[in-house]
Formats: sequence, structure tokens, C-alpha cells
Amino acid sequence: MNRLLNAIDERVTANELDDQVGAPHRCAPTGVAASPPPGIDFTRGEIRAVVWATNFRPDHSWLQVPVFDSKSRIRHDGGIVDAPGLYVMGLHFTRRRKSSLIGGVGDDARELPSSGSVSHRENSLVPASARACRNVGYSKI
Repeated sequence: MNRLLNAIDERVTANELDDQVGAPHRCAPTGVAASPPPGIDFTRGEIRAVVWATNFRPDHSWLQVPVFDSKSRIRHDGGIVDAPGLYVMGLHFTRRRKSSLIGGVGDDARELPSSGSVSHRENSLVPASARACRNVGYSKI
């Protein structure tokens, strides 16, 4: 991942776009416990949700709202879709370069309520990541 991000940073600098994008960001390495548990007991009821994300093309065929551009991508401005109560998260460059990364989605989510047009307790967030799997539904928060 760092090789890809370094290549992007080099291209940005070579094209003199540094002032138009945020400072380079690298996620901290994933920490692993010295003695990780050998498995997870799914019968104890501690796991309440599983999000399965894969690296395939998005499939928004389940979304029956006229919010798509000519390339079948969801039109949005910083995650705010031109449809009442519909927002996207996890798309490439939603609000910043790290928007499609697990470590970047949280920053985008924290900014949605401050947009002035979003009340995050009254509206739905739709995960529409570039890696989102089929049949993802609305999630009321």
C-alpha cells in the first residue's frame, strides 16, 4: 500500500498539485498481539455484525434512486448525495485521499453532521464503498 501511496504522492508533486491536496497520510502499521487468540467463538453472542468487503467493482443495482452519472457512479459532493437522506462513505477521494481506506472513512463520517444539511440521527448512511459487497442495505443511526 505504501508503494502505491508513494507513487501517487510523486505524481502529485511532479504535476505541481501539492497545494491542491492534503498532506500525505500513512496509516500506522496494524498491531498484532504477541499471543493472539487462536480463533473466535461465534456461539457466545459477542459478534453482532459482520461486514464482508471485497475488492470488486461496486454493484449498486439494489439502489433504485436516480443519483447515478453516465458511468453508473453515485453523484455526490463530499459524500452528500442529491437525494434527501442519502449519503455515501468509503468511495475514492470522497473528501480526502484516504477516504476509501478503513483509516479514512471515520474522518469523513465525522464531517457529515457538520455539513449543515445533515442530521446524522435523522438520516440514513449508505455504505457505498468501492469495495462494497452486494445487497448492502440502509443503516439507520
